[in-house]
Amino acid sequence: MEDVAVLPNESNARPEIFREYRSHIINSLYFGSILRCEEDISQPHKATCRWGGAMWSSFPSWLEDPLVNSIYWIKRKPGAGKPTLMKYIVEHPTSKLHLQQWPSEKALLSGTVYFWNAGDEMQKSREGLLQTLLHPILKQIPGFTPTVCPRKWALPQILGASSPSKLPKWKFPELMEAFIAFEGNHGSVFELIRTVSAEVGTKIIFSSRLWNIFRDQFDTNPSLKVERLTELDIRTFVNSEFEQTKGYIELRESNPKEAERLVSNIISKAQGVFLRVNLVVRELCVGFREGNRLSDL
Repeated sequence: MEDVAVLPNESNARPEIFREYRSHIINSLYFGSILRCEEDISQPHKATCRWGGAMWSSFPSWLEDPLVNSIYWIKRKPGAGKPTLMKYIVEHPTSKLHLQQWPSEKALLSGTVYFWNAGDEMQKSREGLLQTLLHPILKQIPGFTPTVCPRKWALPQILGASSPSKLPKWKFPELMEAFIAFEGNHGSVFELIRTVSAEVGTKIIFSSRLWNIFRDQFDTNPSLKVERLTELDIRTFVNSEFEQTKGYIELRESNPKEAERLVSNIISKAQGVFLRVNLVVRELCVGFREGNRLSDL
């Protein structure tokens, strides 16, 4: 067996070579639009999207308990501000504080992926989903690269660390191996979520529209309906925007009942959908600034 290649290991290769190997593999997970959707998500309006509250009191306890069902479903109507809420949860330091209550000495690792209809092929694919999750995780723990990516780890050692372009594209089964021992054809995103969530020490926050196909899969999981959470935020947003216009302030001072009725009608008809509120409030603010009467609005 003279043609068998002997791969270097930690004991017979320089540390800088292994750093190069790891870097090439981690960089190969990156693709041009990996962060585009996340970067396009708007920041929440000031004084809205506050952490906690009675409407989602179950969420902090779910984060803290490693034994509770590992999938939490955030369900919403189109335009209800789901991406903004998800980004808020991921980035808020309180989320990490709750997760750190686990009785474990293991490192806390997190990854986030956002699907959207306007995305490119990679943003909407299973491969793109897993690469988007793996890339930041391996950047946090690069030393685990040989363990979770054994196939890719072998290739640069054979081809040379200076040839990252020779690394083949990632395939779905290989990406799944990075999370779990992959067996069979996980053709469904639902199966993917279920399979990954079955791993010990895993929590998945999954958000989607209220389609029947999602109800069938996740209705028994802990959940939050976004519209219930956003009612107070919508009121805060409407009042904040209106109070920047002299016309509304005058209306509120001269006819407070009509002013309150206007705000209440907006909240009621919005049905928790922030997008509708934003469009309506902008138009009304223009009307207030131009001195239109309430009946004209």
